Amino acid sequence: MVSALKDEHETRLAPVMAAAMACSLDEASGWGRIQLSSLDAISFIPATQKAYMRRGFDHMELVARALSEFLSIPYVDVLYKQKTADQRGLSRQQRQINLRNSISLASDVCGAQLLLIDDVLTTGASMRAAAQALCYKGVKKIIGCTFSRVW
Repeated sequence: MVSALKDEHETRLAPVMAAAMACSLDEASGWGRIQLSSLDAISFIPATQKAYMRRGFDHMELVARALSEFLSIPYVDVLYKQKTADQRGLSRQQRQINLRNSISLASDVCGAQLLLIDDVLTTGASMRAAAQALCYKGVKKIIGCTFSRVW
């Protein structure tokens, strides 16, 4: 589903992915693991500029907007990624080096509690880099959620 959205431009899948993520988050909330009501906004880990130019859209922005509607939590486009290599095919260490200091904030979210989403968690390097950038700028709490996990 992720590949179809990203690489085959099946943008109709963004709300489907968002619905699945909303169900997972609702379940986690029911277990007491997270409190969705405490979140100030939903944001996403952005695609590279090269990927955006190739696709003409950021697939996770579409998912984040749909998830925002499902959960009635405001959407914010707060992160931007500087030029990095494609993560596919890189080792864990190469991914961490590739993303070091690559994510910056486009707006002030100091003190906010954010839900940060991404499509796939492989090594956690993207989520970690984004969380570090957010924490450095004073975000109070970050809950990470991905559509898929590679084991």
